[in-house]
Parts: sequence; C-alpha cells; structure tokens
Amino acid sequence: MRKSVLLTFALAGFLFFASCSGSDSGGSSGGSSKVKLTVNNVSDVTQSAFQTTNAMITGSGAVSEEIGRSGEEKNELVGRNIIAGFGFYILDFLNESGALMSDNEEAYPDGRSRTQLDDLYGTKQGLYGGSATYSLSKQGTSFKLSIVFDDYTSYPETYLDGTLILTGTFDSASDAPTGKMNISFNGFRIKHANNYDYTLAGTMAMEGDTSGAVFTANASVKDQLKGTTSRVENYVLNMMLQSSYMVYTVAGTFGHSIYGNVTLNTEESFRQQLFAEHPTDGILYVEGGEGTSSRLTIIDSSSYKIEADLNGDGTFEWNSGTLHWTN
Repeated sequence: MRKSVLLTFALAGFLFFASCSGSDSGGSSGGSSKVKLTVNNVSDVTQSAFQTTNAMITGSGAVSEEIGRSGEEKNELVGRNIIAGFGFYILDFLNESGALMSDNEEAYPDGRSRTQLDDLYGTKQGLYGGSATYSLSKQGTSFKLSIVFDDYTSYPETYLDGTLILTGTFDSASDAPTGKMNISFNGFRIKHANNYDYTLAGTMAMEGDTSGAVFTANASVKDQLKGTTSRVENYVLNMMLQSSYMVYTVAGTFGHSIYGNVTLNTEESFRQQLFAEHPTDGILYVEGGEGTSSRLTIIDSSSYKIEADLNGDGTFEWNSGTLHWTN
C-alpha cells in the first residue's frame, strides 16, 4: 500500500463520526448520560453508532481512491465530503513541508538539502484566499508539524481555520513502511460554503503499517449547520488490510447531543471491500441505559437488520426486519 493511502486513512480517522448527524426521535436522555433505548429511538441511535465507523472507512477509502485524480475531480470530492476536504488539505501540507521525507531523500520540497537544519517554517497562501503558517521540526523519522490556518482555501469554497498539531514517526525506508501519529486540535473549523460546517476538538492517535492500523480517539465534532455535537470517548478502531478488502472491529463510547451516550462493541468482525460503501459481514453490539441494548447485523452489502432488548431482560424482542442502506 502506498504511503499516501496509509496516511489518508490515518488523517481521516478522527473525522469518521462527523457525518453522523442523526435526528431527534424523542425519548433521549441528552447530554452525556447513557440513553435508554426505546422503540422510538433505537433505529436512529444504532444506525448513528454504526456510522461512526463506516463513515471513516468509506470516506477515507474514497479519498485514497481519488489521490491520483485531476484537480477538478478532487475539487468536486472535497465539496461534497468533509473527510476528503480535511484529508487532501493535510496530506498537501505533510508532503509539501517534508514531514514525510524518507532518509534516502536528499532535498526538502522547498529546495533545502538534508545537510541543513531539519527545522522548516513558512506561510502558504491559499489558492482561493486566506493563508496558513506552518513549522516543522524533524529529526530522523520523527516529526512535529504545527499549522495555523486563517480561512485558508486551496479548494473552491472550502475553508480551514484554527490550529492543528501533528506529531509522530514515519519510516518508509524499508519494504514495509510503518507510522505513528498523534493529532490534537481545539476549535479547529472546516467548512464548505454550501455543504458542511464543522468545529472539532480533541485528540486522535494512529499506529500502522502496510497491513493495517489501530486508531484511538477522544474527540468531538459540532455540526454548525444543525447545532448538534457528536463525540467519541476511548474509541478504538482496529483495521486489517487484505488484498481487496478490509476487516475491522470497533469498541468505545459514542455520544450525540440529542441522544446521549451508548457503548459500542463488535460481536463479529466487519468485512468490507476496499472503496465499497458498506460491509458484507459483521455485527455491532450497542449498550444503552437501564439495561437496554441493540445489535446491528450486516446481511449483505446493501441490507442489514437491527434487533433490540428494550426492557433489559436479555432477550432481543424487537426486530426491525430487513433494512436497506439509503446512500
């Protein structure tokens, strides 16, 4: 797997839950409490919990597929996909700053040689307005990249504002590249003139190689257009890459400002074709408040079902029947 594809999955990772807005179905505890699952909210809560993972897998895969495409094609993808918007922006900066240089490369993108001090800084003007100031400290395979965006726009009508700090290591010298990365952000905003507007806060970490990656996150995303906030706590996504598909599991807490919190665990690993919209196998277990729970079972790539224990007796007495993905 190319280095850029691996890093796209890593960088897109903490935006995976941004597209999960949900709707107010009533019966919610709200805030940070654990929501009691009811017949009125169980479908929305369970689907939103599943999308925390699926949006990351699908969105970052789409970016990976588009990396080599033309500028016009990238512009179109950024305009409709927040993960693409963030992924392309940050990949641009990582590559242009020299953060991902391997030890056998002799010159930084700006022309400085390896014999010069491995500290770079500069200001980049956005192609469509705004600016971004960055500083890079690099020693061997380790790097720290700080970027301060000021309404920076290098893709049409898509703006970044706020500060990002990325630290980690990347070793691409061997036949099996490995990488670790930590990302922190506070009050960081990415918005499109018409399609999305999100503010992010929290931390995310990734460790991976060409066979897969483990992501951990404690982060929140506020949808400025809808006034809702999604969050994950102690969230762990473990993904293994195969020749034409990926296998992944998820665990942690998913929260929404409308619903409240639920705890997630994987009963059966998910299997999904690379760049596909949805998995073909897998079962997600969702634990709510007052002993209630649900599980989402993948039937095939186009359908799934939800079962629920709504009275806390340990039996899944409620069944949605076969449902179909709408996207």
